[in-house]
Amino acid sequence: MNKHTESIVCSFQGQSMTNELPQWDPSVTVFSRSQRPTRDEVEAMAQMMGLGFQSSRLMQHWAGDTSVSGIVELMRMTLWAGLRYGWVATTWDDSVPTAVSVWIPPGVRVPAWWQASLLPSMVRQFGLTQACLILRDLIVLDGVHSAADREIGEHAYLLTIVTHPGYRRQGHFARLMMPVVDWCDHVGCAAYLESDDTGESDPDKWNRYRYRNFGFRLYGNGIPVSAEALRLLYPAMIRPKRPQHS
Repeated sequence: MNKHTESIVCSFQGQSMTNELPQWDPSVTVFSRSQRPTRDEVEAMAQMMGLGFQSSRLMQHWAGDTSVSGIVELMRMTLWAGLRYGWVATTWDDSVPTAVSVWIPPGVRVPAWWQASLLPSMVRQFGLTQACLILRDLIVLDGVHSAADREIGEHAYLLTIVTHPGYRRQGHFARLMMPVVDWCDHVGCAAYLESDDTGESDPDKWNRYRYRNFGFRLYGNGIPVSAEALRLLYPAMIRPKRPQHS
């Protein structure tokens, strides 16, 4: 499966500029608002992402149990956010998605009203109490993101990245990360993400250390999402804008 890279127009540093998307490897398929996946492709990606995040304590807490189905529904919502406001970059093995990343480009923010619009579907899927818990945590995450935005300026936001458990340590993660990092340096912007390390008890295997290899560093002291139940500090990470050389 392969679809050619498209152009994207985004607002950046007060100007409208047209740039090619990051220089993805030919094996990477990029979906967006103008190049949408089929319903079957969306479902395949959501199912794989649910499997990849199955051990995440935070995702289990949001979904209300340890089953994959609730996490899959959360991943469907994440994919639709990426397709509406950014890029969904993926690698595939025939019809099986091996890795998925969701990026929101500089100059674009997923608006609060869009998150609020998810409430009815979340209530149907998870119940009112659980849906309110998820929205409350999203508001906390958004507050830290806004604070980072004021510090680092325009940035690309990695909403999520996950590799199929059966395809890990094969370079898929780097194939989806490195082109965007290089692109950020090319256009002169920062990058931001939140690292979900809640499914790994061994600190040596935490994702935050993998992100450091791409120039990210911890921002603040962590985000207290679902603090009462999980007592977790969910790390935010920033990659400041690099000086551009003429």
